[in-house]
Amino acid sequence: MVNVLRLNSVEQAVVEKCDLISTHTARRSFASNEYLRAVKEGRSFRPIMDILGMSKEATFLRYVKVDRLAALVDWVRGR
Repeated sequence: MVNVLRLNSVEQAVVEKCDLISTHTARRSFASNEYLRAVKEGRSFRPIMDILGMSKEATFLRYVKVDRLAALVDWVRGR
């Protein structure tokens, strides 16, 4: 259930979850979850970058909201 604001009143409406999530939200969630899984399993995250069409590691890490130091720490822990 979602609250819908209308001028001076609030109405409630039933909305499907899929109508509230954008494709960009799904794309970013996929990237973040797969990055974390790859690091945990000690795999390269390069295939994820390829799927998303990203060529620069810095861009990808910024996209999944990970800084370089945290990425290095995660990589070392995964080893």
